[in-house]
Amino acid sequence: MMPEALRTDSVLNPHPLHRVLSMSSIGLRHIRPGPSRSSHYFCKAFFSSSLKTSMRELSVSEEAESRRERTSLLITAIVMALTCALEPALVLPYPSYSSGGGVSGYDIIALVWYYTAQPWNPEPRLYFFYIPIIIIYLPVTLPLFIFVYGVVRYIQNRITTARLVALGILSIIFPLFVVIIYVIVASMIGAFGFVGPIPIHFLVGALFIKLFRKSQVAPWEGEDEEAPWWEE
Repeated sequence: MMPEALRTDSVLNPHPLHRVLSMSSIGLRHIRPGPSRSSHYFCKAFFSSSLKTSMRELSVSEEAESRRERTSLLITAIVMALTCALEPALVLPYPSYSSGGGVSGYDIIALVWYYTAQPWNPEPRLYFFYIPIIIIYLPVTLPLFIFVYGVVRYIQNRITTARLVALGILSIIFPLFVVIIYVIVASMIGAFGFVGPIPIHFLVGALFIKLFRKSQVAPWEGEDEEAPWWEE
């Protein structure tokens, strides 16, 4: 065992290496880094400014996207309305009662113009904004604009494809009714010719749907669905 004098001397006079290590630990405790108040405020201000900038950019982006959607819908509605006003809503032939049958003339009816080539009139005529014809054929020309409404709503994802098809059929329902009557009459006299609408508004509507409609992702897309009963 160490003598008492030596133990007392080692306590009172520690080894120089112990003295250096103890001084180092005291110094490290005093210089231990900690968060400063200024850096805390700087980080808070930086993140707050970044968040405000991101929110502002998001708002500007959403506003620009909304403006583009409104512009595309306006263009669609205007072009579709002009198409419905100018396209032939009904082509109506004059059957020939001669021995060969066939057609001896045509009437082509649109909302703002009217062409007639009557068999008893040697010269065909073209009329623009002829009020009596416009009024007479409003049941034929006016329903075309139903499809304009359908296309705009379909681009907005507000109606289904089945409803759009139903609106398209409704837009030419009166010309189809005329077609049925003409086919019955023509079959009796043996004089056939082209009769019916020339639905250019269907092609124009399909083009705008292709250009402007965004595909709608269902919230349940990707989930497992049960097979219908007819596939089991």
